[in-house]
Amino acid sequence: MFCELLGEGLSSEEKYLRPTALRKGYINAGGVLEEESVGQEDKRNHEMSRNITSQPEAPVGRLEDSTDLNFQISTSDTTESKSTLLNIEASLKASFLAGLVEVEGSAKYLNDQKRFKNQSRVTFQYKATTNFKQLNMADLSTLDKEQKSIIQRSSATHVVTAILYGANAFFVFDSEKVEADSVQKIEGSMRALIKKIPAFDVEGKVELKLTDEEKALTQKFSCKFYGDFILESNPSTFEEAVKTYAGLPKLLGEGGENSVPLTIWMMPLKNLDPEVPDLINDISVAVITNQMESRYQTELERELLTPNAGLSYCFVFTSLETADPCLDDMRNYLDGQKSGSSKPTYISDDVIKQMRKKAYYFKSFENRVRSSFKKFLVTAILNKKYPGASIYKYEQGVLVDDNFQPPSNQ
Repeated sequence: MFCELLGEGLSSEEKYLRPTALRKGYINAGGVLEEESVGQEDKRNHEMSRNITSQPEAPVGRLEDSTDLNFQISTSDTTESKSTLLNIEASLKASFLAGLVEVEGSAKYLNDQKRFKNQSRVTFQYKATTNFKQLNMADLSTLDKEQKSIIQRSSATHVVTAILYGANAFFVFDSEKVEADSVQKIEGSMRALIKKIPAFDVEGKVELKLTDEEKALTQKFSCKFYGDFILESNPSTFEEAVKTYAGLPKLLGEGGENSVPLTIWMMPLKNLDPEVPDLINDISVAVITNQMESRYQTELERELLTPNAGLSYCFVFTSLETADPCLDDMRNYLDGQKSGSSKPTYISDDVIKQMRKKAYYFKSFENRVRSSFKKFLVTAILNKKYPGASIYKYEQGVLVDDNFQPPSNQ
């Protein structure tokens, strides 16, 4: 279960004993919660205690209607932006990236990525909340000896005191592979059209009125669905996506009986029994963020920043990050799709000849001047200025020449 402490800067009582006062600061974990009831939580590993619930005989203190509906549109494909849409904070995001938690329902959106670099993507998020359930805090504050004994024997660190129910849905629209200079333009057109989705829903009936230009645009992108709803079939086109969107409120049920936990509030068990294990402090958000960023630091950067890195010469493949149309066409053929590009964009014979010549000069130069104070490296960095390959020169880890020409004698 995804659970986080809430209310930065608040007192202990405000954080844990007044969950309704923190409604604006909740952590959204739609589609990943495994339990639908209050109970004990081991916050160290985000898992629900399986051998005990907090007070089976204690009635829910309040069950109230909390109906709300929100829409968001995103054109980003980063884990950071996806986590923001799901309202996942740093520690939980780190657990996801480390493979410590599994995602279900709408949270599977975290694993989805674009197939091509030259591809426009627009995501439409539907988020609905239905009910809010809270334990009677007075009952929790008076535990008998048996209840305290059960708590002490469990591995839990917190008790879930309140849950906000609802559902999330993500409609992910991807264009065909296009020319690099067309990505932004097509993305803008897609965004403008997808933004109209709520307007096509008139009292649960779809009225899809599109211009000829919009109809042509919808033929150039597909749809994927990730949600907390059970659908008869997932939408794959824009029209199917609009129809699915219009039917989502009915799938929640009249009283929200088909909704799932979106948000939880927790209280440390230490507040109920001073003898239970106490979670002293979380790892700071700054440390987690720094570790996540360093995870993507390239091997080249590490080599260039070593103390003995005086002069470094790097043979750079400058076009490897450009998609190979031959491979893309074969992939599209297997998927039954048309190629989005008819122009050859890969490496010409002339460029290959230049690459071989530069590789020869680079190797010859290395053989002549290699020493403990010089490094020779190979990597791939996209650089359209020098198609195919180039030689980069670094001094003390700083790039000083992105088209270094080795001298014939040195």
